[in-house]
Amino acid sequence: MPSQLLLLFGIIVIYNFLWGIFNLVPLPPLDGSWILFRFLPDKTFADFKIFLSRYGFFILIFFIFYGLRWVAGLAYILYYFTTGRMFLL
Repeated sequence: MPSQLLLLFGIIVIYNFLWGIFNLVPLPPLDGSWILFRFLPDKTFADFKIFLSRYGFFILIFFIFYGLRWVAGLAYILYYFTTGRMFLL
């Protein structure tokens, strides 16, 4: 395969990993919060659930500005484990 095509496919795979990991962050606007809320007991963590539901959007904005570097690192690690090669531009 041409190297440009392999680079394009690599970029597509990295972005898919990025979106998948980002969507599983346990903050209420995202799908990861549904998973988190299913495993937390209702009586013990009711106040925490209300806090996340109320301020989750603001925490998410903060996470987008300062936490996406970790998500990108995880995506590159998943790419390496999936393909066996480092992703280099």
